[in-house]
Amino acid sequence: MPRRGEECVLVLNARPLWVRLLFRALGRFVPTKGVVFNLINGDVPISEAELEEAVGWQLRSVELPRRSFGRMAPLFAPWIRRRLELSCGRPGVTIFTQPTQRSLCRHFAHTRRIYYVADDYRWGYGWAPNAVESWERIIVANVEKVVCVSNTLADSFHERLQVERERLHVSASGMPARMIPKSLEPVADRPESNLFADRRPLAGVLGTIDNRIRLDWLRGLIDTLPWLNLLLVGPIAELESDQLADWAYLHNHPRCIVVGEVEYYELFKYAAAIDIGLIPLSGEGINPGSSPTRLYTQLPFGKPIVASSGSQQLRELEPLVWIAETPQEFTQKVHDLRCANFDDGMAPRRHAAAHEHTWERRAESFYQDLVAG
Repeated sequence: MPRRGEECVLVLNARPLWVRLLFRALGRFVPTKGVVFNLINGDVPISEAELEEAVGWQLRSVELPRRSFGRMAPLFAPWIRRRLELSCGRPGVTIFTQPTQRSLCRHFAHTRRIYYVADDYRWGYGWAPNAVESWERIIVANVEKVVCVSNTLADSFHERLQVERERLHVSASGMPARMIPKSLEPVADRPESNLFADRRPLAGVLGTIDNRIRLDWLRGLIDTLPWLNLLLVGPIAELESDQLADWAYLHNHPRCIVVGEVEYYELFKYAAAIDIGLIPLSGEGINPGSSPTRLYTQLPFGKPIVASSGSQQLRELEPLVWIAETPQEFTQKVHDLRCANFDDGMAPRRHAAAHEHTWERRAESFYQDLVAG
């Protein structure tokens, strides 16, 4: 256990939602403070107004010069540590969440240090892969434990950075326990079905639409299946040039509904309304080692989920998720499920599994295995 007077867990940087959701839940077990680094004149402040109250959790904002995590990071690190201790107190456990924090690790040697890896940061974050690799070598040399969001990512740390297996832990993404319905109801009986009563059957893609998504698979799907309606819920982010035509086609298609960005808990309303969930991730970039939050948003409602093989974690959840290797298989599986009235017999197992994949369960395991041990 952390020493008396040093019970706090300090999380750096808690800006990404998928980081905050885990550590907000950790506050139920141990006081937890998340720090958001705001680079002066560079970052937009974040708000937790859309999130439920969290016991034992505090979010603090600390403004830093823009060069704090660049080449000058070793010079800034002692000053940043002092600022953090003045703002948050002296922690018993420090969680590092990004490779750019490599210079801070040795300045928190008086605490238990953990590196929480939410993605393969070599890809999709704008950093050079070889730089990320060198930064993470520094971090893993200065922390006691490394927590990855998938087995694939943990294997990568073991093979690339020679992190011993006993130092590696896996903590996947999750969902809030309160969003799991007490019982499964047919889509037609749910209040959310009134949103799209005239757009059935309805397939949904929930989450950011960006270069991680196989828009060409979705275009082929809606072209091949003239009875299908497609719902896209999430912000539109960076797209590759070869995706623009597919996006324009889908955006203007009469059977495609584009909702755009909604607040986190609103996603579950749409997840409850669809007949089938789709997760068409590409097999490149951060996808292979990712833990798709969009999966856990869909899981509580029992409906079939058809995915590409882009994320290896999805394979671990078969047969709760149907995996397609090609766009033709993707379309055929949706067709077959329609023939079965979107009932593959797995709804009770998905609903039961959802209770094992909540942020609260993840936080409890994190506490027992890594903080209280």
